[in-house]
Amino acid sequence: MTDVDPIQEFRLIPVPMHLDDPRWRSSWRRKPCLVLHMGEELSREAAAQFFKPPTLDAPFGSPWLDPALVTYAEDERPGSTFRADLGAVLDLSGELIERSEAPDH
Repeated sequence: MTDVDPIQEFRLIPVPMHLDDPRWRSSWRRKPCLVLHMGEELSREAAAQFFKPPTLDAPFGSPWLDPALVTYAEDERPGSTFRADLGAVLDLSGELIERSEAPDH
C-alpha cells in the first residue's frame, strides 16, 4: 500500500517585475491565490486551467506554470477553517474565486 499525499494549500504569487510577460495574456487574473492540491505542479496546472480565459487559445502557454513568473509556497496557516474540494482556487483570505469574476473577452 502506498501513501497518498495529503491535500495542501499552495500559495501562488505572481512575480511583480514579470507581469509584462506575454504569457499573462493567457490568464484573467494576476493576483496571488491559494490552490488546494497534492503537489506544486498539480496546483500550478489547476490555476492555469482555472484562470484561462474561455475565449483564448493560449498560444504562449500559461504564466502559472512557470516558476520564474509565479513563485509558490506551501501555505502553513494553522487552523484553516474553510473547506473546498481538491483543485479549488481561493483568494488569500480563503474565499473561493468564482469564474464569474473573469472579465468578458
